[in-house]
Amino acid sequence: MDYILVFLSVILMSFGFVLQKVYQKKAGPWGGASFSVYSAVFCIISLLAIGGFTMDFSWYSLINAALKSLCGFLYTVIGFHIMAKGCVALYMLFLMSGGMVLPVLWGWIFLDEPVAIMRVLGVGVIIAAIILTRDKEEKAGSGLIIPLMAIFFLNGMVSVFSKLHQIETIHRTVETATYAVYSAGFSFLMSLTVMLFRHRKHMVEDTVEDHPTTKSPVTTTKQVLLLIGIVALYSLLGSISSLLQLEGAKNLDASVLYPMITGGTIVLTGIMALIFFGEKPSKREWISIGLCLAGTFMFLE
Repeated sequence: MDYILVFLSVILMSFGFVLQKVYQKKAGPWGGASFSVYSAVFCIISLLAIGGFTMDFSWYSLINAALKSLCGFLYTVIGFHIMAKGCVALYMLFLMSGGMVLPVLWGWIFLDEPVAIMRVLGVGVIIAAIILTRDKEEKAGSGLIIPLMAIFFLNGMVSVFSKLHQIETIHRTVETATYAVYSAGFSFLMSLTVMLFRHRKHMVEDTVEDHPTTKSPVTTTKQVLLLIGIVALYSLLGSISSLLQLEGAKNLDASVLYPMITGGTIVLTGIMALIFFGEKPSKREWISIGLCLAGTFMFLE
């Protein structure tokens, strides 16, 4: 049953990547902060509805959710910056590697999870597949090395904090839905702060210009509603996906759960990119997808 929850989560997450890409194309490369604000609002509404509009409280859950949300918010905003530079493959390489490698190592070292040979091979196969997704012509300039390493670490820590909360036995914790609401709430506050700061900065820059230019609005009411709809759907899918992952984290080892999520996401994202955007994978990318699929099945025992 836990494996089914994980695969359902991966399917919803892959649809989320599609929606995020659509939003990025329509809202521009610097829509990271506003995207985070709007998606957090819709996530809170969705999660409260799923949880029956009941809330509980725990200091441990609150602090854990704050740290997890900070990591998630930072890698989302940094990710928009990296993708704006045209380094989408590098972004996915470091994002997926960090989201898998860090929790796997953490599970083996700190949770005494079994280091089964097939799982070790599975991690190696998926890492090889991730590396294959990088475009040979796409090189990270010196200005992107630090952001890419940050993406690697931050996404890994999101998984670590999630797992920590779900297996905590010493401190009192809240239910999964409430924990997810905490996380979304912190994401909203951080995203809103950044968005307001950037808005104020742009207002100041426009004021001090010698010859300010009046820009015509680039969005219509219809476009705004479309963007809102995209974010709302993305948030609903993301909320359900997060809940499924958190439920899976209660019983599945970190060294099993996160490689399965990584491998499955790469496979489905590649297929959905072909279906929705007409992005035909190259021979190397097809090999990568096949390796990810094989590596994911190595964790099914």
